[in-house]
Amino acid sequence: MKLVFTYDYMGRRVRKQVYSYSAGAWNSTPTTDRKFVYDGWNLLLELNGLSSDAVLRKYAWGLDLSGQSGSGQSPDGQAVVHGIHATGGIGGLLAMHDAGTSTNHWYFYNANGDIGQLVDSSSGNFSAKYQYYPYGGEIQAVGAYATTNPFRFGTKFWDAEQQAYYYGYRYHKPKLGRWLSRDPLEESDGLNIQAFVRNSPSGLVDPLGLAADEVACCKFAASGVMPGVYYYMKEVFCTPAVLSADTCCRCASDNTVVSSTYGHCCICTIYRARFKPYTWPDHQSTLVVCPGKSKRIDFLFNKQNAIGITFGEEVVVLPFDPVDLPKWTVQEEIKVDCETGQRIIDQANSDAKNPPDYNFIHDCHWYNREMIGIGKCGYRYLE
Repeated sequence: MKLVFTYDYMGRRVRKQVYSYSAGAWNSTPTTDRKFVYDGWNLLLELNGLSSDAVLRKYAWGLDLSGQSGSGQSPDGQAVVHGIHATGGIGGLLAMHDAGTSTNHWYFYNANGDIGQLVDSSSGNFSAKYQYYPYGGEIQAVGAYATTNPFRFGTKFWDAEQQAYYYGYRYHKPKLGRWLSRDPLEESDGLNIQAFVRNSPSGLVDPLGLAADEVACCKFAASGVMPGVYYYMKEVFCTPAVLSADTCCRCASDNTVVSSTYGHCCICTIYRARFKPYTWPDHQSTLVVCPGKSKRIDFLFNKQNAIGITFGEEVVVLPFDPVDLPKWTVQEEIKVDCETGQRIIDQANSDAKNPPDYNFIHDCHWYNREMIGIGKCGYRYLE
């Protein structure tokens, strides 16, 4: 058996031809000729090249694991519709129409976006059931449509001829537990450039065969949630109750642990910044930017006199609008969970009422160095 693939300008496979071997030579006419039509990287149509490109199957897609992330880009950097392509369609295939049998089938998934069941829309009966080993090998594949259905593990297209899944940029062979080719991004996703999702298939996915990504397990509105932040699964399926217990999920952007107090995946960004233009030569502030609450903390003190004595130490907490951040020159930046951000604001408010001594401020004490690792406190001299 010989396989011949044709790819388009984006690297998408648009044709698959299967040739048989007989009488000491390859047959000139393929036994199978499939053509593929896409929306982004999501397959919409399978056409029969041996029958005037007649439609074999149609596919309907909804939100993939990215949900409505707001990222606006697929993993390969292409502009896409939010939440439909950002994880390569994994978990987003809704239904398939088989033109040959005039039947419709609905897809159902596990938490990793692997297809577990197909249901015939007319009868409501299972038309296929699947169970998988961690790397995609099938433990079970039963039902009248189990062999015909091409989408299975990771919502990826199964090539029965080569026993591999087509991910977009590479083919994954479950029996080997690795990719059949090297990573086009070379070592950006790890030193082993043929390892499948860093050898962690139970908690990672790979949208297009380029780089591993976390498994999005759930997303819902909660107080303090930052727009566009995912909630990710560690070991078990993340229900809202599990999320509230802080035992399951973490944030996508910087591995911050979720917060049941200030909102799931609530992140604050702390800046040490200087205002532009510099009204005071030594003017620096600590900017605490949290969802729904942002503050500017200034540490104020008079310039030292001739014998080195400083007067008038003061802490001032001011409102801060994040839209004004471009007016500042950021010198250091770090992300923290919202509990830490709130503790910094609370401590600043307390010190504003009961000013600490000069060394307490100048040495950065609790605000920056110990809590968040920024090297210097924001401060300015009073004029």
